[in-house]
Amino acid sequence: MTATGLWQNIGAGENILTKFLRLVFLLAAGVVFYFLAVLPLSWPQQAVLGLLTLLMATATAPTGIFPTDGLRPFTVP
Repeated sequence: MTATGLWQNIGAGENILTKFLRLVFLLAAGVVFYFLAVLPLSWPQQAVLGLLTLLMATATAPTGIFPTDGLRPFTVP
């Protein structure tokens, strides 16, 4: 999977719009991380949240266990 020109421009662009979008993304990620850090959860809730996080990371990883093209599972580009 390759990034589109728009995503490459946001990630590496040096104009004011791409810098602003990167700043907004970093601020939003910081707010989410802070919220998850201070969220009072019991240990079963923490276990479920951890499992869901691992499943989402596995599903969205480029070489995850879930194939993205539907025909050739477990292939490495």
